[in-house]
Amino acid sequence: MLYEKATVIERYNNDLIWVETQIKTSCNACSHNSECGTGMIAKSLTPKSNNVLVECAHEVAAGEQITVAVPEQSIVSGAFILYGVPLFLFMAALIASHFLIQLELISLVIALLFGWLGFYFARPLTKRFNQNQNLPYVVHEPAGFVCVQSD
Repeated sequence: MLYEKATVIERYNNDLIWVETQIKTSCNACSHNSECGTGMIAKSLTPKSNNVLVECAHEVAAGEQITVAVPEQSIVSGAFILYGVPLFLFMAALIASHFLIQLELISLVIALLFGWLGFYFARPLTKRFNQNQNLPYVVHEPAGFVCVQSD
């Protein structure tokens, strides 16, 4: 289970709330952050917050700080769909087009097209999969527990 601090935005219904989490990059931990080009680009290009729908049975008010638990299963399976589907389609198209068409450039273009289609199909798959999976939920922070970024 991964834990993240979040701020309550509003209640969606009796069981769900919208929360805002701060997106952190690994570049924030480095001592050369102000001098590194990668760190500067990461700070300027990445959005600073993310809005997430979370299960909540507690009474919370807008602006309140809460701790959200994110099941690791949902992160792993979401990443598998998001990266695995395009990679599988890319590799399958590359192998099939290599046997059907002997020109490498055309095989590569076909494989890239199928890889792009994989990203196109992965988005609705992740949305459908997330409806069947457990949403992140609000927990009381355990005593002495350190929260970990869940992005």
